[in-house]
Amino acid sequence: MHVRLTSLFGAAALKAGAAGSWPIFVAVVIGASSFGQGDRSIALALANLPPALVDLAEVLSGVVQPVFLLPACLLLSVAASMRPCDIKLSRFGLFGFNCASVSLVTALLLKHAIGRARPDPDLNLDASLFHPFTLHDAYASFPSAQSACAAAVFISAARFFPHLRYPLHCAALALCCARVLTGEHWVSDVVVGWMIGWLAVFALSPLVLSKDELRQ
Repeated sequence: MHVRLTSLFGAAALKAGAAGSWPIFVAVVIGASSFGQGDRSIALALANLPPALVDLAEVLSGVVQPVFLLPACLLLSVAASMRPCDIKLSRFGLFGFNCASVSLVTALLLKHAIGRARPDPDLNLDASLFHPFTLHDAYASFPSAQSACAAAVFISAARFFPHLRYPLHCAALALCCARVLTGEHWVSDVVVGWMIGWLAVFALSPLVLSKDELRQ
C-alpha cells in the first residue's frame, strides 16, 4: 500500500513549506558551524556585555517563559472567540498553544536525553560536556525548550497575520537570542530550539489552515 506524501499534508502545504524552508537551511548552517568550539567562543565574547543589555535580555526571557506563554495563548483564544470579528485571532491563540505545546514537549524530552551542560564558567564554558539522562537543569541545555516554545508562537502568528510576518519573525529571533545573552544557553541550543518551533508550525499548519492561508 502506497501513501502519497501529498495526501497526508496536501500539495499546498508541501509547496508552501518548500518555498519557505530556506530559514531551516540557514538555521542548520548556523547551528552546525557554532556547535562546540564556536559556541564557547561566542559565550566568551558575550561575557562582558553591558549590564543594561543583560537585564533587558532577562526581562524578555522571563516574559515568554512557557508557564506564561501557553496560558496567554489559551486566554487569547477564549477571549477572542466571544467576538465574531475576532475569530481569526481566536484560531491563532489555539493554534499557537498547540504548536508551542508540541515544541515544548519535544525540546524537553530531547534536552534531558542529550544532557548537554549549560554555559557555566565553573565548568570552563565547556560546550562539549554531556551527561545524558542526568535529569538535572545544569545538564539540560540542548535544545532550548523556551526558544522552541516562543518561536512556535510567533511563527504561528506570522502564518495567521502574514502582513506582520517580518516583525513577528524578528521577535522570535530576538527572544531566542535573549536566552544566549542571559548565559542560559549556547547559540546552537537556541538555533535548534527555533528549528523545533518552526517544524511544529509546518507540521500542524495543514490541519487548521485553508489552502489560501497556506499559500501566503
